[in-house]
Amino acid sequence: MTAPTFLTPPLRSTLSTGSFKSVVSKSWLGLAVLGALVGCTHHAGSTSQPAAKVAPVPATVDALPAQGFSRDWSTNVPLDGSKATEIHLRDDLVFVYSADHKSYLIDRASGQLLSIMPVTSPRTTLRPPVVLGDKIVYPTNSTLEVYNRKGRLLKSLNLGFAIRSDATGVAPNTIYVGSDYGNGGRLSAVNLNKDYGFLFWELNTFGGVSSKPVVVQTVVYVGGEDGRVYAVNPDRGGAWGLPGSAFASDGPIYGNLAGDDYGIFAASFDGKLYCLDRSNGKIKWMWYAQAPLKDTPVVTATLVYQRTSDGSLVAIDKTTGEHARKPKWTAPGVKQVLSEDEKHTYVLTDAGEIAALDKATGAQLFTNSRRDFVSFATNTKSATIYGVTAAGQVIAIKPILRAGLTGELVFEPVGLRDAVAMK
Repeated sequence: MTAPTFLTPPLRSTLSTGSFKSVVSKSWLGLAVLGALVGCTHHAGSTSQPAAKVAPVPATVDALPAQGFSRDWSTNVPLDGSKATEIHLRDDLVFVYSADHKSYLIDRASGQLLSIMPVTSPRTTLRPPVVLGDKIVYPTNSTLEVYNRKGRLLKSLNLGFAIRSDATGVAPNTIYVGSDYGNGGRLSAVNLNKDYGFLFWELNTFGGVSSKPVVVQTVVYVGGEDGRVYAVNPDRGGAWGLPGSAFASDGPIYGNLAGDDYGIFAASFDGKLYCLDRSNGKIKWMWYAQAPLKDTPVVTATLVYQRTSDGSLVAIDKTTGEHARKPKWTAPGVKQVLSEDEKHTYVLTDAGEIAALDKATGAQLFTNSRRDFVSFATNTKSATIYGVTAAGQVIAIKPILRAGLTGELVFEPVGLRDAVAMK
């Protein structure tokens, strides 16, 4: 597939009056460039071919005030009349999904567009991707679409059952996914190397499996709508000495599990967030929410973030505290955790703004008023925030924590293309 080689820089406004004149002049320059490009079209070639290399939009260098957000890189993906709907982070890659179910593969460090993959019909579910080395796996309603990083379709594996959860992969060729059958839910282990007889094994559960499995070292953990958290080895043998190798909560588990070397984290509809010892399934600590929990916990090096049923975000110390944990803080009106650094937690608010919270107290310190992003990824590895607009502008955003740095502020409006798309 051939992608256009031109990109339109975004228009910017600023909250800083000191840089208003320079920003306005650059905005008119952006309009002039955009006007020169009106009427240009591009045509897709063979969908089995990778996209032409599209360079990121170069940043404009300005003096930046402290307590704001700057653009690290920006890339406009060629949507061909569609709209961007989702963004995902996986290893060194950024994935953007469009409404017509194309996947745009972007280098995470540079913003370079690497390939375009027309995965499936918009009438079919397209779940978040799984990266296994050079292979990209896209779960749909009942198939696994396997591509390489250059955008070439390697195989389409029809599983013969409905996929109920997001998928997890283990290199080189194993996919774990919650599956639906007429007689109940299962955890299915799929061998990507086979076209027939592709199941390594399946684990029967007492309810549906809508929770994404998590793998820590070699053990697979999955939550069920029967309220259990199951732990199995790669050969399906039980990893815990509990009945059925499962911990039982008092309510269904709908959200994805989270896990690391410290523990396995499960939010239950019984109103408790559990931290389980991954070696034996016993409770290391728990937090009482006093209301059903359905959102996936976000786990970082020191904290566990849990969104509650009233839309608040609770931060809990992961490694230190009583068995019945008390929150470090609660912040109202938070839709999503975006990233964190040593002193700040960056979130998406209910108002659609990016906000920096004090990591110690949860107090809101500063915000960005740009509200045209349609999707953000959650990044637990660094402070960089990744977002995409409906018009396909993908931006890697870095917080500005001290004055004197140079770069380009992330403000609204973003430009003519996005303004039209958002109408």
